[in-house]
Amino acid sequence: MRWRRLTVSETAMAVADGTLLAAPRRDARAVAEMEAGAVVTLGRCEAGYCHVSSGRHGGWAPKSVLWGASVPTRRAGE
Repeated sequence: MRWRRLTVSETAMAVADGTLLAAPRRDARAVAEMEAGAVVTLGRCEAGYCHVSSGRHGGWAPKSVLWGASVPTRRAGE
């Protein structure tokens, strides 16, 4: 397998429906809805939330509704 064929994006799957928030805190403004089973691109995690995106939508989701978010993430180039 060649490195150039591997993706550097990490993904997670939503195990429950949830609301994506504008910031990693419970009282943040809702920006999108996420359905159980959605596969999302995983960004950084902090304070029990992870930044996720799918297509043009993104926001902070509780880490507890994401399967695959237990491994520390790193961005490409870090």
